[in-house]
Amino acid sequence: MKALVKDIHIVNEGTIQFPVLPNGSGWKSTEHSNLSVFESGEQKTMFSKIINAIEKAQEFVCLQSFLIQDSALIDSLLKAVERKVKVFVLSSAEARLKDRIEEETDFIKANYIQLIDKKFKNHFVHRTAENFHAKYILIDPKTNPKGFICTNNFTENGFAKNPELAVELNKEQCEELFKVFVYHFWEHSTDEQTATTEFEKVKRANRFSLSRLNNILLTSPNSELNTLNEALKNAVENGEKSISLSTFQLDKNTELIKAILEKAKQGIEVTLFCRPTEKQFNEQFKDLLEAGVQIYFHSLIHAKFLLIDENIGFVFTANLTDNGLEKGLEVGVKLNEQQTADLNKIQTNWKKDFQSRAIKFANIKDLKELEVLKMVN
Repeated sequence: MKALVKDIHIVNEGTIQFPVLPNGSGWKSTEHSNLSVFESGEQKTMFSKIINAIEKAQEFVCLQSFLIQDSALIDSLLKAVERKVKVFVLSSAEARLKDRIEEETDFIKANYIQLIDKKFKNHFVHRTAENFHAKYILIDPKTNPKGFICTNNFTENGFAKNPELAVELNKEQCEELFKVFVYHFWEHSTDEQTATTEFEKVKRANRFSLSRLNNILLTSPNSELNTLNEALKNAVENGEKSISLSTFQLDKNTELIKAILEKAKQGIEVTLFCRPTEKQFNEQFKDLLEAGVQIYFHSLIHAKFLLIDENIGFVFTANLTDNGLEKGLEVGVKLNEQQTADLNKIQTNWKKDFQSRAIKFANIKDLKELEVLKMVN
């Protein structure tokens, strides 16, 4: 009897374009590593540093954040008010009550309204404008200055769940950032919370000006003061070996991203950390991948930084879009040598740990697993 034998040949040939591949086991914060650039994390080490600074406040605190949630930080500010410390807040609250919130999945409008009604009103001087997007806090900036620029909103996710960064400011940076706060508080805020109404329109004081800054990088509604975009673009154009950056959103049509794309096409290693949304992938990331950029994904990343040749670093609050780089209120700092070295450690860990990455193409025969992006609503 003859055996019936059927030979089946499967040939995996060719390549797949823009594959999203498994990478590490997940984000591991360096919050307990005593670095000079602080990461958010489940233990809220960065959060605690800010609360400890507030507890030592003697005169006044200036806080700005795009979004704000009720937390132990707000309670520490209320306790400061009980000690006769004045608290001034800039936010984008009034506009955010009208619009859809994209930056924070756990931002609940009703809870926010309750927060500003029960804890802000009659305690804090609270002004807002739609384009106020910076995040920082200053404690006693005129007498014993202490301050932090954060990439995160002052929310639960911002301090604990999202990969975020913060930098403690030196005396000169605190003093300049205070000038930024005062100028925009009086000249560019549009609404103020009052004791009798939720918000009331305010007019420009037409009394305050702001000179060009030496220590703080800025995007301002007054475009004559803008320095952030220029500083980032100049750093990119002078890059020789590597560029690493992180953002919540980007626009490939900005001059900064165009400069980064050009460097990638010249063979410089470019690494991007961002969120894996289908919309951004199709509209923005494919052009970057085509140019040779390697993209690492985390579903909650919100940090903003730029690192050039591993020795020039920046941390800032702006998304890499026209609004962030040209129109809104954003702040940033150029890092010192130690901070830059620590930022390099962080981004090296992210390359290793982030759960997925995208590249220009891969050979089908070499692939064991692919990931599928889902649209984030």
